[in-house]
Amino acid sequence: MSKYVNVHTHLEQNENVISIMHVNAGDFSAESAHGFYSVGFHPWYIHESIWKDKMEKLKVEVKHPTVLAIGESGLDKVCETPFSLQLEVFVVMIELSESTKKPLIIHCVRAFQEIIELHKKFQPVQHWIIHGFNRNQNIASALLHQGIFLSFGADVMNSDSPVLEVLKNISSHEFFLESDTKDISMDELYLTVASIREEKVEAMKESLFNNFKNVFKYAGS
Repeated sequence: MSKYVNVHTHLEQNENVISIMHVNAGDFSAESAHGFYSVGFHPWYIHESIWKDKMEKLKVEVKHPTVLAIGESGLDKVCETPFSLQLEVFVVMIELSESTKKPLIIHCVRAFQEIIELHKKFQPVQHWIIHGFNRNQNIASALLHQGIFLSFGADVMNSDSPVLEVLKNISSHEFFLESDTKDISMDELYLTVASIREEKVEAMKESLFNNFKNVFKYAGS
């Protein structure tokens, strides 16, 4: 039977869910690791004076077998970190994703065109996943056209959210679900999305589990 997948969270999850927990670069502890992780520079927490030192730690952290992805890293036009610095670090994260052969989980706020242009420029082999996607169909289509995955979270519970239309149109092979910072159960999230898509939850569960196995090279059952 397929398992629930939570592709991005900041919270501890129960053992019935395969979860990828975000850890900031430099903070990963191999000794206490259990489950799966993504490690990278969140754009909110990049400090120009120390990020290169932390990068050396990150290069070691991403080699740990429980670290399945790089991130969340990305671009955010409404945070205090200078955008030029965000770009510099994000390019390094793209290169790290490619060199480690691990997918890139992306935080993006009002910078989708830049993400698309960078994807065109670097033509990555590794998959990119926009986490917490909450924008309209036009933006979704542009990202999907580049082969970028979308991950949906608590916004699916909002009847006014533009992602409801996106969910009705997106292929089951192009998205994931996540809790992010919200204390929501994955079975509730799956049921909600399956209802929006008018799809049987077990069929959707199987599709998303297969996505997880393919994107993150997961060999478990």
